Amino acid sequence: WERDKHGVMSAVRVKWRYLLPLLGFLAIAALWHMRQGYSVPSTGAPTLSFQRQARGDKSGARDCRATSCFSVNKCAHREQGKVGVYISPPYSFRDEASGTIFFPEISLEYTELLDAIRTSPYYEPDPTKACVTVPHVDTLNGNAKDVIFDMLNSLPGWKEGENHILFVMLPSSQTQSFLPFDRAVVAGGGFPMSLYRAGLDVSTPVFNPLTFNADYPTRAIHSTRPHLLTVLTRDGSFQSVGVVDTPFPGIMHSLLLQLCPDDVVSPDELPWKRCTHSHVVVDYPSVLLSSRFCIVVDDVIMSGFEFTDVMMSGCIPVVLGDKLVLPFSEVIDWSRASVRLWLEELGQSAEILQAYPEEELRQQVLFLYQKYFSSMSAIAMAVMAIINERVFPTLIGSHELPPPSVSHTHWRWLHSSPCHIKRPTVSHL
Repeated sequence: WERDKHGVMSAVRVKWRYLLPLLGFLAIAALWHMRQGYSVPSTGAPTLSFQRQARGDKSGARDCRATSCFSVNKCAHREQGKVGVYISPPYSFRDEASGTIFFPEISLEYTELLDAIRTSPYYEPDPTKACVTVPHVDTLNGNAKDVIFDMLNSLPGWKEGENHILFVMLPSSQTQSFLPFDRAVVAGGGFPMSLYRAGLDVSTPVFNPLTFNADYPTRAIHSTRPHLLTVLTRDGSFQSVGVVDTPFPGIMHSLLLQLCPDDVVSPDELPWKRCTHSHVVVDYPSVLLSSRFCIVVDDVIMSGFEFTDVMMSGCIPVVLGDKLVLPFSEVIDWSRASVRLWLEELGQSAEILQAYPEEELRQQVLFLYQKYFSSMSAIAMAVMAIINERVFPTLIGSHELPPPSVSHTHWRWLHSSPCHIKRPTVSHL
């Protein structure tokens, strides 16, 4: 398709440019279901009836903030200085119109998340004493998305989601079509600034159960990294950031990775393969172990697991611009574990990146990954700690701290070292 930029071949290229992101999103949702271990409530679970409701205009929910859509008064029933988190019981659901009964599937990941809460100091078995509620309805992957809206609305005490937490591992731009965000706290990944409700939502990593490998952080420490930079895109172009030259301009030792077309790699292999600009198939995410820095383009962060894969591999994230809310950005100082580039600096990328203290950054990337990104239980506990600090600001910095050897200042308790990394000064001559 490179032969003719204005004729038939360019039309094919446009088709793939828009089709691949969609395929990537569908793959994320579908591949969660490849994992075995789903469970359903027992047949003795209480049944709730619901009527199908029109989604309606929920634009007002976008204006929700902690002061307007979260009731702090519900959090005054415990004396331990920790928010009480109630997990609603499992239900089956009956569609009044059709009589169909639904038994919602619960994924391994959501089960791990619920178990982590139950065994934590935040757990509160008495709903009258709880500050927040986590539904026993798996909202991670969009399963049963045609009825999940009605299921949640039928829960006792839902009240438009007030003081409820919805955990989501799909892009926020996609889940708004089937989740009743309303007044609920949304803990999820891929938040653009335009959809993030500061003080209410929590931006989290997107956990990848398929490419997760517990050995990667150890391998990352000792890996030889011949590539200065790897760029992860959906369609192999940099058009979303205004650069169309490939491979990445101005950097000799670089990789440009994209989703492979289905005539090159089968859908079953998609999570573990990527294609280079020259259509060479490489193993993923192990290819990230060969790179020192990784740019994850905006549309990739918003629709996939790649940002988490990058950190698992010890590749230092390079963030372009400021359109996205990075995971746990409320409490992580990302200047200590990533590099931020602006579009006008792309031409000087090599010079800028090589001026950073690479090993120092990598140590912090791996620390953050292992402690807060590496499992659903770790993600859940970080979310609980953030909400706890919002509710009890006088206790900020007193809970869930890193190891004693790690310093922290005020509420930025996710810092991984006492050092401060200054952005290198690069000459523009």
